[in-house]
Amino acid sequence: MTLSNCSMAAPTSSFSHSTISSSQDKHSPLARIAPTSSFSHSTISSSQDNHSPLARTAPTSNFSHSTISPSQDKHCLPAPIAPTSNFSHSTISPSQGIYSPFARLAPTSSFSHSTISSSQDKHSPLARIAPTSNFSHSTISPSQDKHCLPAPIAPTSSFSHSTISSSQDKHSPLARTAHTSNFSHSTISSSQDNHSPLARRAPTSNFSHSTISSSQDKHSPLARTAHTSNFSHSTISSSQDKHSPLARRAPTSSFSHSTISSSQDKHSPLARTAHTSNFSHSTISSSQDKHSALARIAPTSNFSHSTISSSQDKYSPLSPDEFLF
Repeated sequence: MTLSNCSMAAPTSSFSHSTISSSQDKHSPLARIAPTSSFSHSTISSSQDNHSPLARTAPTSNFSHSTISPSQDKHCLPAPIAPTSNFSHSTISPSQGIYSPFARLAPTSSFSHSTISSSQDKHSPLARIAPTSNFSHSTISPSQDKHCLPAPIAPTSSFSHSTISSSQDKHSPLARTAHTSNFSHSTISSSQDNHSPLARRAPTSNFSHSTISSSQDKHSPLARTAHTSNFSHSTISSSQDKHSPLARRAPTSSFSHSTISSSQDKHSPLARTAHTSNFSHSTISSSQDKHSALARIAPTSNFSHSTISSSQDKYSPLSPDEFLF
């Protein structure tokens, strides 16, 4: 595939949390994606795509948390995926799919958190599973499927937590599981919450890919978030907020990918942001703002990609004017 094959997608796009290594895209805009598309949390290695837009995804599609190795697809889009499809948290090994689209999924399908390892199924699709199932958290071995799509799965399918060894089933469908089940990849450390449900969340809330350290919140629900809120990919250090809910946020608010160091704000809610506000990718060092709310930003405001050093602003709210670009 060449750059000429890539097509621009529709307007009102959201490019949320892009961490870029040292040589990445020094002279061109990071992403020219069309409105209403969502490209959330893309971590890109040092040699990735220096001179072209990062992704031209189809309108209203969701490409959430894609980690791409250094040799991956330097001159073409990483995923021209179908509209309204959901490709959430895909980690790709260094030799994976350099010249072809990563995945052309059917609309409204869900391929959530696919980690690909070495010798798995180089030339055939990963899985053709029945519609309305959810293929969530598939771990696959490092030389996987270099020249074709990893998973052309049926629309609205659900396959929950399938781990695959290196030589597993190269030419047949992975699994045909019952439809409409959904458990979207929650990785929990050894001492986490032995006796209570993982999460008692309000209806239609989205808690996607939460990695929790060993001492986090052993006896209480992980999160009681307002319905339709979005808490996407929160990595929490070992001493963070052991006995209280992780976040009590207003409905429809978006707190996307907040990495918090070990001493950060142990006893208060992580963020009380106004609803429909956008606090996208805030990386906070260990001594940052221990006793106050992380950010009190006005509704519909945009605080996009603020990296803060270790001694920055210990007692006051952040200032959006200093970090917006």
